[in-house]
Amino acid sequence: MLVLTGLRWFDDHMKQEQHGTLCLTTERDEPRQEAIRAIVQKTGYKMISVAAVTSDKQRRKRDLEFMVQWRAEPHNVEAPPFLENLLNDPHVAAAHWKVA
Repeated sequence: MLVLTGLRWFDDHMKQEQHGTLCLTTERDEPRQEAIRAIVQKTGYKMISVAAVTSDKQRRKRDLEFMVQWRAEPHNVEAPPFLENLLNDPHVAAAHWKVA
């Protein structure tokens, strides 16, 4: 029983592959996707795909949705460090983070 309890604790605290979705509302042409990817990757996260891009000519805005991957302890749902960096960009109107 003691061994199983130790193994369960170890499993709960091991870093595992995690997935999340980053949704951004930005100006129509800025920031470029490469710049967004660089900000995300600088903090140890990996942008694995662009799930959706929607543009609105009247608002001169676009909505971007990215799938992001990283390694962390299970059940860690804190906001990633890159989120604040993106919100500091004057071209980013809104950012939303959701852990899958």
